[in-house]
Amino acid sequence: IIAGDEDYPAKEINGISYTLSLQNYFVDSASLHHEFYSKSWLTNGGTSIQFSKQVQTGQVESALSRIGFPNVSGIGKIATCDFIVEDDIDGLKRSTGVNSIPITVKLTDIVVMNGDGTYTVLPDAETTVMLNINSEEKPLAKNNVLIYPNPVKQELNVFLNGKEKISGYTIFNSLGKVMDNKAVNKANNLKIHLNSYNNGVYFIKIYTDNKKTYTKKIEILN
Repeated sequence: IIAGDEDYPAKEINGISYTLSLQNYFVDSASLHHEFYSKSWLTNGGTSIQFSKQVQTGQVESALSRIGFPNVSGIGKIATCDFIVEDDIDGLKRSTGVNSIPITVKLTDIVVMNGDGTYTVLPDAETTVMLNINSEEKPLAKNNVLIYPNPVKQELNVFLNGKEKISGYTIFNSLGKVMDNKAVNKANNLKIHLNSYNNGVYFIKIYTDNKKTYTKKIEILN
């Protein structure tokens, strides 16, 4: 996500909020993840309060406010978003002959604010990303577990690719102590809140409805 350009730079900004939306048949909308870029001109090495929450499938509300620093102006990346493409892209290519598919990302309810509390509502924006399905990159294998972000702050996303479903999980610290152990209603993706954990290295064991287990290492940086 980019704010400002050479002709119209973003000026005198102290905070920003918006709603990010993603809808596409080939995308797992529940996997949509947003994160403000820690080295952007907007954060500029200072302290800020940041908030990102998926309010419904395929929609994330995000906000950032600078703390104790003056307004800032700039051009360039302020945030990133990522998501999982989970359908049979190779099958689509064989059956239709298409080489790419469009994925549209929208920003709505955009509000920018300066240090004295004056705010401006900006028009909605959207962009279309063309996903190249000619790529030779090896896809995520069936029954592989994907966790993100890692290192993680506050909320961990867990995605199980394939027909298996997640039936539960256990989190251990680096000494093997059980920190959390929960059964879940069978699903292929989870959001696990980790804001009460101390910083450090942990391990998460995922249990499936087929009695298989997958263990992943995670690093928590709250």
